[in-house]
Amino acid sequence: VTTTALMTRTVAAAGAAQARDAGAWALLGAEEAARVLVDRDEGLPRGPIPISTPEGTVVARLRPVACVNVNALVRPLEDGEYETPRGEGGGMAGPGVARMRALVEALGGNGPAALSLMEGVADFIDTDEVPNTGGQEDFGYERAEVPYRTAGGLLADVSELRAIEGWDVATYRALRPYLCALPTTDPLKVDVSALRPADAPVLAAILDDALPMSAVERLIAQGPPGGYEALTDFTRQPAIAGLQPAPAGLAELDVEPSLLELTARAERGGTDITMTSLFYRTDQGWRVISRRVGR
Repeated sequence: VTTTALMTRTVAAAGAAQARDAGAWALLGAEEAARVLVDRDEGLPRGPIPISTPEGTVVARLRPVACVNVNALVRPLEDGEYETPRGEGGGMAGPGVARMRALVEALGGNGPAALSLMEGVADFIDTDEVPNTGGQEDFGYERAEVPYRTAGGLLADVSELRAIEGWDVATYRALRPYLCALPTTDPLKVDVSALRPADAPVLAAILDDALPMSAVERLIAQGPPGGYEALTDFTRQPAIAGLQPAPAGLAELDVEPSLLELTARAERGGTDITMTSLFYRTDQGWRVISRRVGR
């Protein structure tokens, strides 16, 4: 009886492992199929996308993402090095800094506190050992209970912010839905045709908080069902055209997506597996920059 029970459990565990492996490979296949689909540049499909595999069907969804790039807080140098950009007064400067501060303020946060957060992120990314005001370099992190060092390079995932001084649970959860970590220091080009109500804080930050949140939400709600044919169709709206001076963030808007989120779901042997991938558009086409399995 004991031998039979052990064999039953072993067979069940092996079957579950095989089902998980099959589901994982099916999801990776669906990811590649979706990448080929968006590379054709025939427009994004609306609704779920059924993708057939030898073991069954994977259901996938694609949606454009609007976010603020945390890696835009630094400036690239030669030989893969990065520095914290400074303005005339010695403080942090640049479009990434302006966008992050505007995002925090759009969410009801404090501007000076946002600057301290940004200095910490820039210190974690830049390749020097000189701490910013409000930031820390290796010396500070090596004194932690569990010592570690700064990245000294671009963040690969937004979750790395949790390792940076000042990013407590409440701060991370409040900002996480509006942030991304791109493989570049350039701000993300946001697709105005695909904005959702939840993206209002990102659009408000791009507009330098020149409009109240209610006006930004109306702009999104009034978008044409088929999207804007040209960016001027969006910027000539009275609420934006009347802004003087024109927000510098208008250069970060587009009518085509630059970042896509793929959510794929596969069910194998009673096991439900979900994978979320991020596709980033480059000069060579779309490429996967992030992949997460599970919820």
